[in-house]
Amino acid sequence: MLTIKKKWTVFPGVCGLFYIGYKRCNMREGYGKSKLFFLVVISLVGILLMPYRFGTGKADAVQEKVAITVSNRERNAYLAQGCGVVYAKDDGGIWIVTAGHVLERAVSPADILITLKKESGKVEAVCEEYVISANADIAFLRIEGKYLVNMPEFQDKEQYDMLQQGDGIRLYDIRDEEDVIYEGTLLESWIYVDDFEQYMMLAECRMDSGMSGGGLWNENGKMIGIVCGANSDGILAAVPLHVVSAEYENNVLTKVRK
Repeated sequence: MLTIKKKWTVFPGVCGLFYIGYKRCNMREGYGKSKLFFLVVISLVGILLMPYRFGTGKADAVQEKVAITVSNRERNAYLAQGCGVVYAKDDGGIWIVTAGHVLERAVSPADILITLKKESGKVEAVCEEYVISANADIAFLRIEGKYLVNMPEFQDKEQYDMLQQGDGIRLYDIRDEEDVIYEGTLLESWIYVDDFEQYMMLAECRMDSGMSGGGLWNENGKMIGIVCGANSDGILAAVPLHVVSAEYENNVLTKVRK
């Protein structure tokens, strides 16, 4: 599990000030009103600061580390590498979303190896089934088994429509043992991108090879899209989350209901 931990150094500091103020008030004569005022002020400060990380005010982002490797096992040939995000759970397994082009060279599900990098160690599983969308650079793959996974928090459509140019975004490089966080800026929340022949998000942020299929997150720790690629100028493209949801509905849930 990947977690950006909140730095709770503010809270112990507030508690310390609370204690010092309490002791000082007790040492004075007629301290009643002064003591009450001091305690109220410190308590309000503590309440206001507790939900935020010290220094930035950015919320946690929680996701499972999902690495995807595509290879031809018969020829022992490496074909592609990418990342993914746990998107849904069913009775017998979990569904992972990634960029469609990460899986496009796979011949069968057996070509796709998924690695869940959990705190307790790595768990490897072979893909059970997968589907690549015909409408967007999105794919969904399923692995069988009872996995204890943490579901990310997704931004809903109403919140998505409130995104503005200049909003902060985050991208996580989870390929190595040490996680790296890249921070950037949203440029467009809905624009047609010729290279992908679809409407996408654009952001200015660093992105390295092998990170396609990972999540794009806002500063509140909610996922807003799936990263698909970037150019040499540091402009990355991502499929918006509401498009991902629609493709999951059309390609996975509709199939399950039949």
